Amino acid sequence: MRTPLLPGDPGSIGGYGLVGRLGAGGMGAVYLGEDVTGAPVAVKTIRSELVHRKDGKVSARFRREIAALRRLSRRCTAALLDADPDADPPYLVIEFVEGPTLAERVQADGPLRGTALEEVAIGTVAALEHIHAEGITHRDLKPGNILIGPYGPRVIDFGIALLTERSTRITATGELWGTPPYMAPEQLVGERVGSAADLFAWAGTVVYAASGAPPFGDDRRTVHTRILHGEPVVEGIGGPLLGLVRRALAKDPADRPTASEALEALRVLTTSRTVLSQAAVSSGAVGSGAVGYGADAGGRRGGSDGRHLLADDADEWADLAARSLAEGKTQLALYQAQRGLTLEPLHPRCLLHRAQANLAEGGHGLQDLQLAHEVDPEDPEIRQAFARELVSRGAPRDVERAYSLAPEDPVVSVAYARLLAERGLAGEAFELAPHDEVVRKSYALSLADGSASVIEALELRPDDPEIWARYREFAERKAGSPNIEPDLLRAFLAFLETLRRARPEPGATEDGLDLAQVGDALAALETQADRLPPEIKGSLLPLVTAALQGEVDKNASAVDGYSEHRGEEIRRAAEQAAFLAHPRDQQLAKLAKDAVRRPVGLGAELFGCGFLIAVPLLALYPALALLGPGWSASAVVLGVIGAVIFGLTAVSSYRGHRGRRRA
Repeated sequence: MRTPLLPGDPGSIGGYGLVGRLGAGGMGAVYLGEDVTGAPVAVKTIRSELVHRKDGKVSARFRREIAALRRLSRRCTAALLDADPDADPPYLVIEFVEGPTLAERVQADGPLRGTALEEVAIGTVAALEHIHAEGITHRDLKPGNILIGPYGPRVIDFGIALLTERSTRITATGELWGTPPYMAPEQLVGERVGSAADLFAWAGTVVYAASGAPPFGDDRRTVHTRILHGEPVVEGIGGPLLGLVRRALAKDPADRPTASEALEALRVLTTSRTVLSQAAVSSGAVGSGAVGYGADAGGRRGGSDGRHLLADDADEWADLAARSLAEGKTQLALYQAQRGLTLEPLHPRCLLHRAQANLAEGGHGLQDLQLAHEVDPEDPEIRQAFARELVSRGAPRDVERAYSLAPEDPVVSVAYARLLAERGLAGEAFELAPHDEVVRKSYALSLADGSASVIEALELRPDDPEIWARYREFAERKAGSPNIEPDLLRAFLAFLETLRRARPEPGATEDGLDLAQVGDALAALETQADRLPPEIKGSLLPLVTAALQGEVDKNASAVDGYSEHRGEEIRRAAEQAAFLAHPRDQQLAKLAKDAVRRPVGLGAELFGCGFLIAVPLLALYPALALLGPGWSASAVVLGVIGAVIFGLTAVSSYRGHRGRRRA
């Protein structure tokens, strides 16, 4: 945050005029200065006591740091322009980056999401890869040391960076550099710190950017313990970035990725191309060793807006147009894309951004997008933009082509699903876009076709009056009750289906109902017994009774004889079905008793019949002999009568037994 100079602040340092304060920290103050051309620079002073130790060790460290930082080219870092370790106070002159720190950005606007978060993650790890290649460890990477400039994030404040040469350890024993919430475990306990500590701080910084809080909190009373022994809280991060952040927060430095590995893993993100292509672009006109060069957004060198890029590089124009689009500056983006196309008429990304700018202004962009896709068919951003523009035209052929180009794009997939639904392929459409309301309605109506699937349709769209009407019609037809609740109707239909499947198929070896299936279905239905309407129970009772009575009859007349085990199964099923009957209805109770009553055989039945016929005939014999033709004739008459009656009874009994066996 820029503030006026304080009383006592110098007016200039090392020939750089000071015009304001940018901040202050444990090492010294940071001023906004100007070089001899008037270009802004950041002037960082170092407290003298940190440089001029009696043994000279810190001064040696400072000189080594300056030599190493001078070797760094600009890559997502603010360049070191000048330094004087012998001045009073010692100072560094650093490229000025216009923009808030990451900490200020998050505090003002809240956690970052999407492309903004990816830019910070990629830019900062690219900076770390760059400085680690030069043998430098930052040691204090944190949200306050990352500036969000016009060309992406820039890592600053290498004032406490140390060379990681094996032969040299310049830090005084016990001296702790860094900011506790972002310090690695080995840094907290005073062990030798290497580049892995920067990756730990990078992960903590990304977590802060995504959630507004470091992963182990910022309470200085507990943060040490939580970093050493606790688990990090990682929120607001997804995709490939999430796995990298978790790995980088490992307690053991050996388990963390290197900056090169992390950057390589993040190259799959489309954002990486823009961030890395602008990694070396200067944020402003700089003097005294400045590296910025090129033309500003209007093609003029050293433009008033301080933006510099190569005037003969179409890639640079395309990247600048992309940033202008992200900032809502569509007219500027259109101009920048056109400048790039002047240099390279078929530059695919310039064609893309010209189309995007034209579309944002209400114009046309399909031709540019089609041409860009033909030039670079593998570019995912171009393919997506082209597919979406095809979808916006609405023609079925265009939607089909869009889906062939970008089937994973949600806008395209929904449009294609709606097209399938219009063609009567509601099931395929629903699989493709199950959350789209148009597709859901189409699929639900296709299910509500007079079958049991109307219940599923009702679950998809419980507030649709048309589907409710179809459901009530189906429920009335199947269950005799239009107001039965959907889950009860489903249970009722499931029981009927089980009863149907439990019957043996024609020609099957089984000769009876699968009572195990029937029992399970009855048990499931009984759980809803209190909610079943009387008419449902009334329709089920005769079905169950008839089926079980048939099983009783079959068992009684079985060719192999009556089965006690089968009779017991029938009895249990009859008792399970009792919840369907009225308490005073004893039909199922009687059926249960009949199921376990052993039937009388044909021989025993005929013997009984003969006895019952003979008793009354013998009683009539004396009377008939006295009143009629005599004893002998009476015996013949009664014998003939008895034989006829017994024969008729025997035939009837035989037919009954045979019929039961066939049943």
